[in-house]
Amino acid sequence: MASYTCPVCGGKLNISIVSELAVCGSCGNTYECDPADIAKYRTIYRSAERAMLLHTEAGYREAIAALEAIPFVEGSESLSRECERRLNELQSNRQRRQESEAASDRKNTALGVALLIAAAVFCLAAVIGAVYLAVCVANGTLPDWAVPVVIAAAVLAAVLFIAGKFKG
Repeated sequence: MASYTCPVCGGKLNISIVSELAVCGSCGNTYECDPADIAKYRTIYRSAERAMLLHTEAGYREAIAALEAIPFVEGSESLSRECERRLNELQSNRQRRQESEAASDRKNTALGVALLIAAAVFCLAAVIGAVYLAVCVANGTLPDWAVPVVIAAAVLAAVLFIAGKFKG
């Protein structure tokens, strides 16, 4: 079928790939279609349906392109709109996921900075404590309770360090 306009009124013909008939959208006249043309349109329509089954942005784009090639086939316009709706939905979901990941990355960065500051404060306190202990030992003024506390702190630090190595 070379022409997709009604020979009587000039209206748009809507081709049904199921019944192999073309119906004029204006006057309602029905015409038989060339079976070879219908087979070609059916192949394009089915390939668009298969592309939709991928449920991917590329699949929906492929389906839309195929359906736009056969706008005169009954159901192709509504299926194309459905593909566009699903494509927009996938794109908005991807955008929301990216925004969520960016927010999560910002939170992780803030947490990392806070942990880095805490580690720096801990290291500074350890250095100050070591200097204090060295001064007390040098002066001979080290209290009796300080030795067990220092040993316990060193053991705790070693255990935390080793546990951290096994977890990571």
